[in-house]
Amino acid sequence: MDKIWKFDGSMKEMPPQNEILKSVEKVGYENIILDQENKTVFLKKKGMKIGFGALGKGYAADKAKSLLIEKGVVAGIINASGDLNAWGKQPNGKNWKIILLLLMLIYPQVNSIHQIMIYLSFLLTNMA
Repeated sequence: MDKIWKFDGSMKEMPPQNEILKSVEKVGYENIILDQENKTVFLKKKGMKIGFGALGKGYAADKAKSLLIEKGVVAGIINASGDLNAWGKQPNGKNWKIILLLLMLIYPQVNSIHQIMIYLSFLLTNMA
């Protein structure tokens, strides 16, 4: 989808249905074969890719947190491009407050896009 969808709010119409279907035809864990005996990974469909972006950012945030704690940092919050990891409390003694903005797209008519923004607030301590 990231090849046909602009996530910047500039799109006013949905991409054509055939483009949407084509963009996701190679998506799905069921098209990945893990062979534990030979320690191999096989992708069933030609042109498939595995993206580790989210996994990599989360792993990096976890490692950074561990290193900082090891060095004596008692509290902090790490933002790795949206992957948040918090521990301890803010300097004022309160839990970390995270506000999450969700942009929801609704389609009341064919090829019409309306946006709804929802704000969620969380108090975090020792969470990722």
